[in-house]
Amino acid sequence: MSDPAELAARLIEAAKKGVGIEALTTTAGPFDVSVAYQVQDAVVADRADRADRAAAIVGAKLGLTSVAKQRQMTVDEPLYGWLTGDMAIDVGQPLRCDRFIQPRCEPEIAFLLREDLDE
Repeated sequence: MSDPAELAARLIEAAKKGVGIEALTTTAGPFDVSVAYQVQDAVVADRADRADRAAAIVGAKLGLTSVAKQRQMTVDEPLYGWLTGDMAIDVGQPLRCDRFIQPRCEPEIAFLLREDLDE
């Protein structure tokens, strides 16, 4: 099994340097969803701890919500992640591509709720 802290450290270091790295599953071998979520939590926590970013969690993100896409990616459930303040831009604001290693744009549907949802 791969060490989530070590995997997260690789991603954090790559992001700080602004360089791409090989996929973790290529260099560390396959790992299960629980390890992936531990890595994600460590990366998000590191971002939130850095004073140079507005990286507080501002929303959640769902992925692989269709059965067809789950089959294509060989998973059997939707995945979730976190949207931090520095990942979002307001309508009409420019997207600074130089902030990213491999800029990509993915349209998303977002909902702004008046009240928090119960857990």
